[in-house]
Amino acid sequence: MFEGELAGFVLVDFEFDSIKELEKFTLPDFCLADVSQEEFVAGGKLCGKSYNDIESELKRFNYSRLTLV
Repeated sequence: MFEGELAGFVLVDFEFDSIKELEKFTLPDFCLADVSQEEFVAGGKLCGKSYNDIESELKRFNYSRLTLV
């Protein structure tokens, strides 16, 4: 879960010990989309970005920004 300019954006990372384990994996209900192959979230590219900077990318996944209370 991000703070600051990306507050409300949540990125979940899953790691697997084998391809077989990955192939058996089912995306949990709390995950909206698999963005593991998306360039805009890779390798620290979110550093220094705001929600507005990535909003157009997120719209492709029907992502709705979470409202923090």
